Amino acid sequence: MRASLFALALLALAACSSPVKVGLPNADWNDGGRIPGRYAATIQSGAWRKDISAEGFACGGWTFPTDADGAYAVAMKKALDDNFESVTLTPEMKPADLAAQGYDASIIVYQGAFDTRLLIVEQAYWTFGAEASVGMSGIVALVGPGGLIGQASPEGSGARRGKIALCDDAGPMISTASRMALMGFIQNATREARELATTTR
Repeated sequence: MRASLFALALLALAACSSPVKVGLPNADWNDGGRIPGRYAATIQSGAWRKDISAEGFACGGWTFPTDADGAYAVAMKKALDDNFESVTLTPEMKPADLAAQGYDASIIVYQGAFDTRLLIVEQAYWTFGAEASVGMSGIVALVGPGGLIGQASPEGSGARRGKIALCDDAGPMISTASRMALMGFIQNATREARELATTTR
């Protein structure tokens, strides 16, 4: 245990980076059958990447570059496919163009905040722990040929904690917390999109 503490102390003095890969959320996205109709979909991405810095002396020089965008874009599209009869990814479309191109409506999902925290603390004599927390928020909107039908503000959150021997052991905790937050956000965004779509039928 003295060796672990010594390693943590040494690593805290150097600026180190440990990339974090966020895996696809493992979930059944279907929320009650597929809604009929032909929908365009615009899924914004690019906002859920950041370097997460560790708080606390033990790993204070460390950053964890985290990219949740890849997993988000794939999982969000799958969730829409599982809940709507026909979904085609498109750039954001003007309402007047929807009917002309044969779409009933457009589902637009905007990314919002990507809130993160990684805290490294001494749990007891010679032992350290890490706690990662992640929050995601955004906007889902449904636009028809006549304009905006409605919008909602889905959120998702996740947290993971555990003991660490080395600073980069915190990476998997960030990954798990991010995957949990993605799952919550996507489930809520899909549920809100369904509710908006059913009000127009």
